[in-house]
Amino acid sequence: MAKFKNLEMSSTLSTNPDITVSNGFLGFGAKAIYTPTNTPLKAIINYYNAEDGEKLVKLLQMPEEQIAEKAEKMRMPQKQSMSNYRLEACLTADKQFIAIQIFGYADFKNTPLHELCTYKGKTAESIINLL
Repeated sequence: MAKFKNLEMSSTLSTNPDITVSNGFLGFGAKAIYTPTNTPLKAIINYYNAEDGEKLVKLLQMPEEQIAEKAEKMRMPQKQSMSNYRLEACLTADKQFIAIQIFGYADFKNTPLHELCTYKGKTAESIINLL
């Protein structure tokens, strides 16, 4: 499991008004809480091949109303140990919130393929079930 502070999207996500970030003892570690449900966020980093990575990028670029329906019809993408597509996500155990961003590896660095997306409710649940 990844740590919240190690995510490339952590600084952007910490400005979200629904997220409370508290530092641990002497500044070591960070704990993020989704305040509407008071649920801790779990950080994950997954890698996908080019085909599955492109499908996930296209899914996240759809209008929010269509994402839940499309995600339920998609097959679960195959995770890789290392690849050009890096997915970072923070999700709650109750599946009511997810913040997600996909990066592409090029020129020796990860570059975002789209902006940070946050989803709540049924949309969040369908994306979490897909991952």
